[in-house]
Amino acid sequence: MRVISKVLMLLIALVLIIGGTLFGMQHWQSRTDAQTTQSKAERHVTMVVKHDGKEKTFKVTLKKGETLLDLAQNEKREPKMSVTADGFITEIDGRAQNQVKNQYWVYTVNGKQTSEAPADLKLHSGDRITFELKQF
Repeated sequence: MRVISKVLMLLIALVLIIGGTLFGMQHWQSRTDAQTTQSKAERHVTMVVKHDGKEKTFKVTLKKGETLLDLAQNEKREPKMSVTADGFITEIDGRAQNQVKNQYWVYTVNGKQTSEAPADLKLHSGDRITFELKQF
């Protein structure tokens, strides 16, 4: 009788251990699947380009960790941009700055002026970057 109760207790403990392990693995897997789905969801930023009384809006796909400079240097994306070797955006959508007229591209992110250089400005899904050709 003692042998049977010991074997029974051992079986119950074994079932509980295996069941707990399987439950934990299933919970971990569902969390991992949710995180993977979220990371695969496309991220976008909105880019608005203003000059000469005109305004164009572009929805741009964003990769995780990309900066404004990364977007500007990608020739496959719209709007097309030209960037100097030291990372300044000088032309957007075919419209160049004009140093003689003191016209320069300035930008805001989510409606706020930023002093960050394009190379340092990390973008996040949902950001709205507005470029405006201003005369100083």
